[in-house]
Amino acid sequence: MRRWCHRSAGHPSRDDRTAGSVAGVGRGYVPPHLCPAGHRGRKGSRATRCRSIDDAPDSVVIVSALEVVSRSPVETVAVGKALAGYLQDGDVVLLHGDLGAGKTTLAKGIASALGVSDVVSSPSFSLVNEYEVGPTSAVRRLYHLDLYRLRDEADLASIGFDDLVASADGLILVEWPERAATSLPERFLLVEIEPVGSESRRLRFIPGSDDETWTRRIASLRLHLASTPD
Repeated sequence: MRRWCHRSAGHPSRDDRTAGSVAGVGRGYVPPHLCPAGHRGRKGSRATRCRSIDDAPDSVVIVSALEVVSRSPVETVAVGKALAGYLQDGDVVLLHGDLGAGKTTLAKGIASALGVSDVVSSPSFSLVNEYEVGPTSAVRRLYHLDLYRLRDEADLASIGFDDLVASADGLILVEWPERAATSLPERFLLVEIEPVGSESRRLRFIPGSDDETWTRRIASLRLHLASTPD
């Protein structure tokens, strides 16, 4: 594993950590092209967010083509492993959720399925961890970004953020993507993770813009999870 150095960005305030906000982006952030009604994204488009469910079930249940609920960290890891089977070089996956929501847990599942042997943790201080993947992996390498400690988007230049997300040289996972709201690529998969109990998590898989490739892959993921025994 290789850790990337960057200019010190300082500590977010307690309010920032709670709201997950930067440059006017607050709680409930959805990247460009997928904004809640009444909120304009970078390209000025609007969309309605996925409908939520009321209660977490006793096991992982497929709620819709884009929404699943896990009842434990183990099941969240399993969802990450399943998702990894549909990822490839050049993909950008945005992991959005509050502190402790399970973003890194999902990333661990993805990394495990890709054959990463290192311990996967959030690169809060280095901003980027680069991992070697297994010899049979469908991707060449894994980049894990954690933008939690960014104070402004100027810090992104120190890690070459624009080049990373535009590259076809590996898979990119981004935690706290709202801190790079105006620098996100046009094509991505957003995974929203929301606690619905002490260990249960609701995960919504939302492709950026009108992306038929991601939509087909998410449909395949839904079928895969639906056929997996509890």
